[in-house]
Amino acid sequence: MRRGKTKPISAILTALLIAAPSVAQSDLPKPRTWQDDGDYPADAAAKSKTGVTTVQFDVTEKGRAENCAIIETSGSGKLDGQSCALVLRRARVTPAKDEQGRAVRSVQTRKIDWRKMAN
Repeated sequence: MRRGKTKPISAILTALLIAAPSVAQSDLPKPRTWQDDGDYPADAAAKSKTGVTTVQFDVTEKGRAENCAIIETSGSGKLDGQSCALVLRRARVTPAKDEQGRAVRSVQTRKIDWRKMAN
């Protein structure tokens, strides 16, 4: 092991904590209209499928959604699949900022409520 060339683990952890994006939950922007009546899958509507899908996705430095995943199902595969499709296609959010005020990647979790559209 070469001495003097390695950083102690505490210095590395401190650097990671300082570089981590910080966004308070209350600071998350409200989504625009990411879904409308035309987005309800016809076969799910015909079977009276409703529910709430919880999705998690990455937000790029430019506010675009990537890598959407279902973390809580609505109980309908069609509604869940449509939820991620809509988020990836329509979601535009304010990116998180680092300590220097630069936009950085982050992760967000949102609920897509299909119950309101079924009525």
